[in-house]
Amino acid sequence: MTRALHEKIICQKPVLLASGAGEQHDSWQDIAEVWAAATRVSDRPETEARQTRFTTSYRLLMRHQDILEETRRILWRGKIYQVTGMGQPNARGQMLEIMVREELPA
Repeated sequence: MTRALHEKIICQKPVLLASGAGEQHDSWQDIAEVWAAATRVSDRPETEARQTRFTTSYRLLMRHQDILEETRRILWRGKIYQVTGMGQPNARGQMLEIMVREELPA
């Protein structure tokens, strides 16, 4: 299985940052840079507010680390992917599966 982990990804979690004026704003913090296996799951058009976007979904498989369970966004190949699901594909808990989605304009 380790030979298939050839895609370098960055896992991120949301954080609140304080500005100088005491205001807070949402940002993203890198929590890990890991190697993963990526498999395209689907490509499908979605229509919302009379606009069509093509959604591409991927399944990312990586070695399990507890910190990765905080992942909410993935940076991969210069693009941003939103986490849509997470689970452990084997009973021993050695691997972590993260489902992600990228939205592309039509």
